[in-house]
Amino acid sequence: MDLINQILGSPEFMAFLFAAITAVIGFVGKSLRDLLSNKITAEQLQLLLVVAKQAVAVAEQTGLAATGAEKKAEAIRVAQTYLDAYGIKVSAEQLEAAIEAAVFSELTKVEAVPDAITGIAVDALSSIEEVSA
Repeated sequence: MDLINQILGSPEFMAFLFAAITAVIGFVGKSLRDLLSNKITAEQLQLLLVVAKQAVAVAEQTGLAATGAEKKAEAIRVAQTYLDAYGIKVSAEQLEAAIEAAVFSELTKVEAVPDAITGIAVDALSSIEEVSA
């Protein structure tokens, strides 16, 4: 356990983590820029992003896909089914970019939840202390 704490607390690990996060943000940003530069309407883009988010949730919740690559393939398959139903044509790169953006959005949302809960708890405790005083 001490070894894990030493590794996680080391400056090298933090530098690696920072580099990895920077790379992911760069990839997602480039993917979205490429997505936006292609010729789809704003309405189609909005629908594509909603569909991608739903497809990621479906791939995550069904549990059929065990690995990240399998989940991505399942999300792409589900999203393509939705897009076909709406009659929206996008390239494979556009669809992959939307899926990656949805995954990134989901990951950053999950990390933000504990901070939000902590803030709510602190506010609630402050309110209790003010009433008690």
